[in-house]
Amino acid sequence: MSRPLRSSAGPVIALAALMVVSLPTAQAEFVQTMTCQPSGFNRCEPGEEPKPVRWYKQFVPYRVHDLGSPSLHPDSPDITDDLKESVFSSFDEWNNQDCSEFEMVYEGTTPSDFTGYNQNIAHEDNINVLVWRDDQWPHAGYQAVALTTVTYRPSNGEILSADIEFNTADYVFTDTEDSAGAIIDFRNTLTHEIGHFLGLDHSPNPAATMFATAPPGEIAKRELHPADIEGLCHIYPLGQSFDPEDNIEDYVPLQPDGRERRGWCSSTPSTPSPALVVLVLVVLGLLRTRR
Repeated sequence: MSRPLRSSAGPVIALAALMVVSLPTAQAEFVQTMTCQPSGFNRCEPGEEPKPVRWYKQFVPYRVHDLGSPSLHPDSPDITDDLKESVFSSFDEWNNQDCSEFEMVYEGTTPSDFTGYNQNIAHEDNINVLVWRDDQWPHAGYQAVALTTVTYRPSNGEILSADIEFNTADYVFTDTEDSAGAIIDFRNTLTHEIGHFLGLDHSPNPAATMFATAPPGEIAKRELHPADIEGLCHIYPLGQSFDPEDNIEDYVPLQPDGRERRGWCSSTPSTPSPALVVLVLVVLGLLRTRR
């Protein structure tokens, strides 16, 4: 009998916020997302050992929503080539590292804006999507600039799906080549979120792309720091086997129990279904600039 799984809307939800604060300098290092924590939020169940979260395949596909964000391209109703190029640049920053063969592969646009793992369809029909929320931010409890949802198996940490949402309803983004004066730089934000997409948590190094905070208009996170590259290549080293340890045929429908805890790193315990970690990008100290 398979072990019960966990999820959101009843999932395990861990929040990580990118905030505008000043923290002491820390040595370069990376932090990998874990299936659970020994204490605090997303606490491990009795007898459960935390396991590192990662994809069990070398090539991970992703799609972008076909409407893009009219706030970023007001003269076009559909996503533009320039916005696509910004997306590709951020993914290529992670893909083009010589110490790893892991690659996230663009597979075109999609009209679907569904995020999370849909257990009512075949596993192979679930897609990993980037979507811009221009009309309304659907996560009222998390006033975030961007949010990454990663669904994984608690039994072995295998990532099943990952989706990134941008809060263009409440914040002004820019994807221009030089956006140092902008409030939210799109590529700076996306490059950080892709780190969560592949299984990294926040780094204690203030210079790292995966550091949890950023000043308004920052563009430094567009380029990876050695701490980020070290994390990528630790999770996905050259010559790694990508075969999952067990099958994905035992998933059960989501059965949330409605209990919630929220905070800096909050979690939502639930009954059986895949676990889900939500990583939230927040810029604190700024008023909403849209709506």
